[in-house]
Amino acid sequence: DEAGGTAVKFHELRDNLQVDDAELTDRAPVATGTSQDIFVLVWPRLAAYLLDERSEREVAESFEIELSQTRAWLKRAVAEGLAQRLTSKRRYVVSGQQRSLFAADR
Repeated sequence: DEAGGTAVKFHELRDNLQVDDAELTDRAPVATGTSQDIFVLVWPRLAAYLLDERSEREVAESFEIELSQTRAWLKRAVAEGLAQRLTSKRRYVVSGQQRSLFAADR
């Protein structure tokens, strides 16, 4: 069942997010949604992945999520100034200020 597979992938992603609370507090965007807004949990990993230019499809495949979810998160990251969309290539990269935060972890 496709929905069950998505739930399993979500739990695997959540379990693989080995980021401590202090790191999330320092790097996560301010929550603009409900207290169950998963974007604030995913953003540190997504930002680290976007240190290099990535297409929507590359992000979706790497995180094993639907392309529509990928697009929603990337659109939000751009709207909040966390990432930039490179229009000539239809690729995304973490924004300058965020780049300095996440590049140190490389």
